[in-house]
Amino acid sequence: MKGKPKRTLEELEGGDNWTNSPDDTFLISRCVALRRKPLDEFTTEDLRIVIGQNIGLRYLIPLALDRVARNLFVAGDFYRGDLLGVVLRADREKAVIGLRPARRADGKLVLGSADGAVYTLSSDSAVGTSLKIFARVDALVTQGNTAVVLDRGQTSVTTISASGDDAQHALRAGEGATTMAADSAGRVLVADTRGEGLLVFGTDPLMLRQRYPVRDAPYGLVGSKKLAWVSQTAINTVVGYDLATGIPVEKVRYRTVQQPNTLAFDEASGTLYVVSGSGAGVQVIAGAAEIK
Repeated sequence: MKGKPKRTLEELEGGDNWTNSPDDTFLISRCVALRRKPLDEFTTEDLRIVIGQNIGLRYLIPLALDRVARNLFVAGDFYRGDLLGVVLRADREKAVIGLRPARRADGKLVLGSADGAVYTLSSDSAVGTSLKIFARVDALVTQGNTAVVLDRGQTSVTTISASGDDAQHALRAGEGATTMAADSAGRVLVADTRGEGLLVFGTDPLMLRQRYPVRDAPYGLVGSKKLAWVSQTAINTVVGYDLATGIPVEKVRYRTVQQPNTLAFDEASGTLYVVSGSGAGVQVIAGAAEIK
């Protein structure tokens, strides 16, 4: 990239510069000021405010999702988890990149876009390489320095080279894969919702290692040190599977909020978070991996 990189929303978006007037509300004045603030200086509260107004989403959503990926309930000045709240309510048509960023072992951030591009960043504000070979990027995770892409249209998983400019291997992922997650044991988990199964891949090289039937519309996924968690959206249930034996073994099962689309697990506290896809809230299951 030549010259000074553009770092403010005003520079990145171009067009008319916003100005203040004496009749502006506090919120309007704050948004005008934040459009001129360098993105690498944005606080969580700054992100909450601007995303909440659907401003600069194509640039701010990836920054916000990176923070949410580190701490699901990261907060600005409003309430615990307020950043996640505004991200979920953001105008998706304006948010060109609507996927959670994935950070590699070497610290580089990888982003996937709705139009099928994968960007490997050389820094948190500059794109190093890009690769556009997918119809779309529906999910993106990393294991080590390998990024893995899920393409729902092709129901496939593909590994991306460390350089970020080439695909390494690709495999079909069941009959209708919808979601993907990585765990701390080096595995990649995929929910085959149409085929009603949990698929477990290794990445070096990409290989399907396990397939286990999971009925009732499996969708939400998250890995933890002890168990792999899968939600069954047709019956509002989440199940914890032990993958250590080579064949998934069900260990625990919980009833959940309606439409349990999104799962997150906090290793420090052993807490499983279940987020409803129908607005029914967030369920907190403390000590979820403890065998009753």
